[in-house]
Amino acid sequence: MKLSATFVSLALAALSLAGPTARDPTGFVKAKGQGFTLNGKPYTVFGSNSYWVGLMGYTTDEMNVAFRDIAATGATTVRTWGFNEVTTPSGDYYQLWNGSTPTINYGPTGLENFDNVIAAARANGIRLIVSLTNNWSDYGGMDVYVNQIIGRGQPHDYFYTNSRIIAAYQNYVRAWVERYIDEPTIFAWELANEPRCTGSTSASSGTCTTTTITGWVKTMSAYIKSLDRNHLLGVGDEGWFNWSHSMDGSY
Repeated sequence: MKLSATFVSLALAALSLAGPTARDPTGFVKAKGQGFTLNGKPYTVFGSNSYWVGLMGYTTDEMNVAFRDIAATGATTVRTWGFNEVTTPSGDYYQLWNGSTPTINYGPTGLENFDNVIAAARANGIRLIVSLTNNWSDYGGMDVYVNQIIGRGQPHDYFYTNSRIIAAYQNYVRAWVERYIDEPTIFAWELANEPRCTGSTSASSGTCTTTTITGWVKTMSAYIKSLDRNHLLGVGDEGWFNWSHSMDGSY
């Protein structure tokens, strides 16, 4: 699995420019200029990735220990996974695929389990950035949508353009957004972890460009904002520039 250091680096930079943030469990974090506010006061984003906290079979006590330890570092914000796509039920997962039909897991190994993640984060004054799918094959991600709906080995970037895949992803996103629309513990939704034209396999249409991804971002951003005006929304990209000498043209 690939995890970007960008989030941590930016958070540390922000910490160096601002003082500690009060751990107020109420109110939604808002954007203001190039910063954030919580109930009218500056909110400093300082934290790290913790993809595993909702996917390791932890008890609520163990989740509390994890977030307590993170909070003890001075962290205010944690980025975590709001996805795990499976074709066979096993452990904690959020969506089960049977052929081209996905079924969202609302039970104790699914969204009820994520309810516990939120409760533990809230109890320790932590806000969550929730990523809703993965560019890579870890915990399912985009290629599961492609494999199950179009067929195994089809281009990774069809995730961004195929109407059936977009509809399936929107259905999944809607379940999350509507469940937690009034939950201030969520700092922001994130469209995907590190979206690119290629994924864990080399399968590509050869036609994916920056415009392909930004077009998908516009579509999905408008969709989520039509459902939820409370939460912030991020892309989840790594923030690279499409330099002429770069080997990766996804940006």
